[in-house]
Amino acid sequence: ATYKEVNGTAVQNNAGDYTSAVEGQVWYNSTAASFQFRAVTATGSWATGGNLNNGIVGNAGFGTYTAAVSVGGYRSGGYTAAVEEYNGSSWTEVTAIPAAIDSMGSCGSQTAGLAFGGQAGGPNTNATFEYNGTNWTSGGNLNTTRRDLIGAGTQTAALAGFGAIDPPFTTAAEQYNGTNWTSVASGNTARRSAAGGGTSTSSMAYGGYAPGGYTANAELWNGSSWTEVANLSTIKGILGGGRSSNTDQLAFGGYGGPPGSQRFTNTEFWNGSSWTELADLSLARSTKH
Repeated sequence: ATYKEVNGTAVQNNAGDYTSAVEGQVWYNSTAASFQFRAVTATGSWATGGNLNNGIVGNAGFGTYTAAVSVGGYRSGGYTAAVEEYNGSSWTEVTAIPAAIDSMGSCGSQTAGLAFGGQAGGPNTNATFEYNGTNWTSGGNLNTTRRDLIGAGTQTAALAGFGAIDPPFTTAAEQYNGTNWTSVASGNTARRSAAGGGTSTSSMAYGGYAPGGYTANAELWNGSSWTEVANLSTIKGILGGGRSSNTDQLAFGGYGGPPGSQRFTNTEFWNGSSWTELADLSLARSTKH
């Protein structure tokens, strides 16, 4: 069956965002040269899960909420190479990453993950490490050495963007093919400690700390360029985030302001055109110390 036979109408052709599209509708964006989709409004709530074995900040993470991996970070005593896996109820310590690093970018699944960049006990690093569910191996180095960067995609098709290169922040973005990183178009707002996620050709970056302070700025990546879109409703950085594409993102927690510097519980969902507030976290938190 064709799309028209199933839905009763043909795919609409529109130059840019099709603002009158209804939830679940597909259209062709002739400006971006791609098909786009108006996501269904998200609902949901947060529930308490099993605790990590070690209290930690600045750790990277990848996978799903029933098959997740926590990598590196900073805990009492200093930087750590510790890695833990989550099965939906409890965390188990597994093979450590080759170096003690925090503030890495990351993406992928529990059995095919990727961690890159970060801060290795002080100086920034451009190292990339691949995880197969059991062991870690070294991959190709980033072109831009940095920490506090975003990651999106898979182990063989990843995106790295933004971050801190000490002392300035960067807009640089790179794509990974499973072997090497290649520089691609830079973002618009230089920042560190943003959140983001999606795929290597359909992802976002939002929030973070820019030269002027914390920001609510959001940008989407379509595989060739970055476009500024509607800001988060809360000015903050060092927040959690991610999901499937640049029309489906979840931003939660974080630290920033004004008014006043504070940690947040709020959660926001991006549907491709706007942010909507959802159920709050039970505990205000940010991703770094």
